[in-house]
This record gives sequence, C-alpha cells and structure tokens, in this order.
Amino acid sequence: MNARNVKKKKLFVASGSRNGLVDSFIRELQEQAKPFEFELEVQDWYHNPSQNMISVLTNQCRGSREGNIAKSDFVAAVFTKNDLLAIGGHQAAQGGTPRDHVVFALGLFLGALGFEARRGLMLCSADGQLPGEIRGLFTACFDAVSENDPNEFDRAVRKAAGDVIRHIYSLPPVTEEGPEIVTQSEMLDREWTRGERAELQENGEVLVHRAQPVELNTGDNAAAQVDRNIRDGVTYVYFFQERDFKNIARLLHRVASANPNENGEPIKTPLLPADLETHLREQIVNQLRINVLPKQGSLEFCIHNAHVNDGARCYVRIPSSNEYVRLCQDAKALEVAKKLKELEVANDVDPIRVFRPTQTFDIYEAKYKSQKDALWAAIVREFRAEPNSSLEKTLRKVCFGEEAP
Repeated sequence: MNARNVKKKKLFVASGSRNGLVDSFIRELQEQAKPFEFELEVQDWYHNPSQNMISVLTNQCRGSREGNIAKSDFVAAVFTKNDLLAIGGHQAAQGGTPRDHVVFALGLFLGALGFEARRGLMLCSADGQLPGEIRGLFTACFDAVSENDPNEFDRAVRKAAGDVIRHIYSLPPVTEEGPEIVTQSEMLDREWTRGERAELQENGEVLVHRAQPVELNTGDNAAAQVDRNIRDGVTYVYFFQERDFKNIARLLHRVASANPNENGEPIKTPLLPADLETHLREQIVNQLRINVLPKQGSLEFCIHNAHVNDGARCYVRIPSSNEYVRLCQDAKALEVAKKLKELEVANDVDPIRVFRPTQTFDIYEAKYKSQKDALWAAIVREFRAEPNSSLEKTLRKVCFGEEAP
C-alpha cells in the first residue's frame, strides 16, 4: 500500500466516564483497522469538570492548528448501563449527568460535520437502552459482560468494533478544502445496492450522461456489474452525447450477455440462447433506457439514486481523466437529474423499448431512418455470435418496440 495514498480518518469517542469497555473498544478498533486502506486516529473523551467542554469539543470537531489537533470525520457516543440510569434529572445537583454530556457532544459534532447522520455512531452496552430522542443513527452493541475482567471486555467489543470499522471504511473523510475526488474504481464500488461502500437504494436508478460508455473501458467487470444491478432491480438511464452506434451496440451486448454471478463478477460460461432472450424481454427492456443526443455536451456526469430526493448523488467527471468530483447530493442532485430527464419524450413509452426518443433527437422520425438502420446493423453484428434464430426478432422488439419485418 502506497503511504502517500492512504486516507486518514479520525473518530471521536465520547463516553460518560472512563471504563474498561471503552478502552477495549478503542484497542480493538485499532487492531481491526490494520487490513483496511486507511489510517485511523481515535480520540476518546469523557467530561472533566475542570475543562472548558465547549472549547475541547469544538477543537476536536473542527481541528485546531494551535493545538495540532486534527478535525474529526466521525463521532461515536457510548451509552452504558451506568450512563442510562442517570436519566430523569436525579443527578442534576451534581451538575448534569454523564449521558447529558455524551448526547451534547454527539449533537455538536453532527452539526459541525454538516448534519450527516451517517457520521454519527451510537454504541450501547448489552444491558443498556438507547435514548429514544436520538435513535436512527448507525448503532452497534457490545456483547454482554459476565465479569469485570479485561479479557471479557475485549471479547464483548469485538463484533461492535468490526461493524464500526466497516462503516467508517465505507465513507470518505470530511473535506473542508474542496470537493471530494473519486476514482473510477471507487465509483464502481459505490454503484451497488449492497456492500460496504454501496450507495444505490433497492430498485434505485442510475443516470449516466457521457460521450462514450465507460463500461467499454474496464473489461467485462463494469458491464457485469451493471447487469447484476439490473437483475437486482436497478434501472439505468443513459444519455449518450455522440451517435457512435458501434459502441452503443457494444454496450448493450456486453450488459445483456454478461451473465454475472451473485457478486457481480463476469462468468466465463455464456448465457444459453433461451436465457439471453428471456433476460432481454424481462429485465433489459424494463430497466435499461438509452437516449441519444445530437451533439456532445460540456460535462459528463453520473447520478446515483436519480429518482429520489433523499440519497441522490451527482458525480461530475474531470475532463480527460478517470476521476470524478462529487458535485452535489439529495435535492440538488435530484434537480440535475430532472433537468436532464426533461429531454426524454416520455418515460412511459408504448410499447416499452430500450432506445428512447428525445426532444432533440427522435430516432423514430423518418428523417433519421438511415441512422436508425445503422444502429440496428451495429446491434445485429454484436449479437451475431449468439446461435439463436429467434434472437433477432427479440432484439427488434426489445430495442425499438417493433416486430421484425
């Protein structure tokens, strides 16, 4: 692993008091972080009345050059049985309860980190309960402890530490200097409905606006991943800026015939002809839309979850590179998707088909017949190796919604 490319992440752990569970948890975090490709700094804290709590928490959250303190990327609040017994104001005379300080620290960090709930973690002992007013964050529970013994503590925190490490690994560090830069490999890691870095929601939608299909530049892996997602219910909507019908036909063939396994990896054994036709009729035609635009645009971008307000992510490709910038998310990313989708003539075309007419280029108009014929010829060439006499009829119906002449 190249040390120059290792990402550093900081976790701030707030607890009501110093205890063996927290110490064991931090040790276990550092141990389980070793195989992952990032450097983890863990800073633990419990309230000391002699300290200025606001100052300490602010410095740990935002960082302090004077104190040589790095900013935090995640915050974990620990709720043990002792903390939770202090609910209800029974210890108000002592200046507040440990639980109050932990909840306050959690709220302050989430606010300063942009209110991203996914960066707030709650850790609960097996004999405790989480505060009802802040449920909904990522939660990990320690196993039950039978005796006050360091070995018991280590055993009790092991699973929770693993869950936390995988969650931290799945998210990038907080960046204040500029937008997040994402490599093409990292983009593919995020384009899943399952897995540590997955961003796609179930039955989600991926919108792609490009000059050329990226799936043709990454071997068979990217095409197999797209097909796996389609099989799992994800819809792909492509807007290609160039009428390069050869590459568009190649994309269709690679995705439809990828035959991925459950992990989205390409299988060398090709689909049986009957299975390929079934896949075209049942999944491809329903969950793959290809729109062709008349000229190249100025930006290439991809939007994950392009159908919802909560969870949409817009990534813009850096020109002449295989890196992306995360431009916006949620409502703003959804607005970008809606603007592009306005170019579609209709989402519910009848009959349903892969290749869709757009406001600026309707491939079904008579004046574009020669270009439609060129696209069809390219599709036939790509699928020619499939030994099935009825495949051409299926392709015509799936691609254009037409019966074969």
